[in-house]
Amino acid sequence: MDTKFIEVKFQELKDDVSSFIKNIYNKSANALSAADPYGHILQVTEMIFSSTMLYIKNIASQFDINNPNNNNAKMINALARVGGYSPGRAISATGGISLQLRPGINIIDEVPGGEIIIQNGLQITNKTNNLSYYIDFGGINEVKFLLEHNKK
Repeated sequence: MDTKFIEVKFQELKDDVSSFIKNIYNKSANALSAADPYGHILQVTEMIFSSTMLYIKNIASQFDINNPNNNNAKMINALARVGGYSPGRAISATGGISLQLRPGINIIDEVPGGEIIIQNGLQITNKTNNLSYYIDFGGINEVKFLLEHNKK
């Protein structure tokens, strides 16, 4: 929402009304004060408009989840639900990872030390549902796995 455009248009409209009243009633610029009925109406209208614009800006900023200043957890959870996500689901989203090498690759001989290092925060994609997941080791930076031949 472009509130700056609305504010500019309102100011132009207010100036037009003010000049119209000045021209029709042959009043000077200082005659449209808060004591004058027309000036009072213009001032009240401006205050109502300012309050409304402030309210609209606050509401719009709550819906902007890309805004780093938005820390309203209730609104973020509500927007996640609207988007089809369950915000509490990540609590129980745990699982295991199994790695399967392509045929013909002998990784044990190719990897120095025979270990794989998985970094915390690594993004992986599930081939079954095509969803992306992030690995969270809970504060550990990396996990190392020693490789061995499958003994089936």
